[in-house]
Amino acid sequence: MTGRRTKDEGRRSKSPSPVGDGGGAGWGFLILTAGALAILLLAATTWGMAASSATQKATAAGIVNLHMSNTAYGPPVTQFPEGTSIVYVVFDFYDTANTSIRVVVYSPAGQIIFDQTQTYSGNGTASVSVPGSFPPDPPPAAPYVTNVYVSGQHADTEEWRVMGTAATPTPTPPTGTGTICALVYEDVNGNQTRDFGEALLAGAIITLTDASRVPLYTYTTDGMHEPHCFPGLTPGDYYVLEKNPPNYSSTTGDIILLTVAAGVTRYAEFGDRIPVIPTETPTPTATPVRRLFLPLIMKNHWGG
Repeated sequence: MTGRRTKDEGRRSKSPSPVGDGGGAGWGFLILTAGALAILLLAATTWGMAASSATQKATAAGIVNLHMSNTAYGPPVTQFPEGTSIVYVVFDFYDTANTSIRVVVYSPAGQIIFDQTQTYSGNGTASVSVPGSFPPDPPPAAPYVTNVYVSGQHADTEEWRVMGTAATPTPTPPTGTGTICALVYEDVNGNQTRDFGEALLAGAIITLTDASRVPLYTYTTDGMHEPHCFPGLTPGDYYVLEKNPPNYSSTTGDIILLTVAAGVTRYAEFGDRIPVIPTETPTPTATPVRRLFLPLIMKNHWGG
């Protein structure tokens, strides 16, 4: 980045000597000369400051408004969801003329996972895409770090995180209350039990109601962050309702009644699968009976 340049103006002056033996004319000349010198000094200083400011604006080059985003040229984002496969480094650059700007992204472990240098000229906004796999970095782990360098000099830093299940723990319910947690899984074999390898399903709508079927909370599954919990429930009966994702049907039913007690967590697991359409076995066509007719030969035993 180009440093500041200040114009230094040399100034020299001579102090006038009084004229005459203390006469008024001599002192008047002295006062006039001193005033003129002050005006000259003020003008020179003002011009020097203006020149310095103009020079700085013309020669300074760099970046501002550095941030991360989930879309190209998008707004600032500091926390990305688990499963993020691409992030964007966005910044404004100004007064650049064949200036190299380097973007370096570090993992929470301090390893370089992205390093790119490009040349920029003029003024504008840049959006640098950073593809890859970004595992969650739940606290207290260190965040991801993006550093930007202009002409080899460090310019700015942005910290950001990828949030996983462990990064958003279920809040501790208040004393005297209970919790209900719910999930929806793909019941591949239709045995109404979640077996090893049966994945969570996204797109299901879970509704929690009280004993009178009055809705309290609604949640849509994303297939990554379940079971989803509803803490702080007063002890009593609650219904958990599930609306299947598109093209799925239930194997476990869509309504579960749970009784909540203080300090107790109850679970509701819903199984869904794509309906299996049985293959119809074609009924074999009966083989027609073929009849064989033989000519009847009759012999006359009487010599006929």
